[in-house]
Amino acid sequence: MEREEALLRIGELSRAAKVSRRTIDFYTRIGLLNAVRSDGNYRLYNKECVERLQLIQELKEKKFSLGEIRKVFELAEDPDEGEVLQRVEHVRELMLTLEREIAQLKPELSQLLVKKKSVNTQLMVAQGLALAHTILLVLRESSLFHQ
Repeated sequence: MEREEALLRIGELSRAAKVSRRTIDFYTRIGLLNAVRSDGNYRLYNKECVERLQLIQELKEKKFSLGEIRKVFELAEDPDEGEVLQRVEHVRELMLTLEREIAQLKPELSQLLVKKKSVNTQLMVAQGLALAHTILLVLRESSLFHQ
């Protein structure tokens, strides 16, 4: 019975991980989470499931499919694939770094777009004036204007 006390029921896991019970149920059915059954037939989850659910949410935000997430977990559980898991973690860290850099560059990009719009407007005005001037010259030289 002590073993069951260290485990979480689905409602407790739902609150701890801030995901719905239906999500936990679905992830359990597709093999992303593992549960054991209590004597009273309750599904029980260990505390690592909270971290696993948070990682699933992180990977989903990064546009990983559930199938890809399952493969990441399978690699993590295979002791021969430790190197692959380290590479996955390295790529994840690189992605986070890139996201931070993109966030820092967004204001600069906005400023560049404003400047470009201003330059484009000035060019269009200059081209419009040149076109109007050319039309006036053509009209002056044409027989229509001399009548």
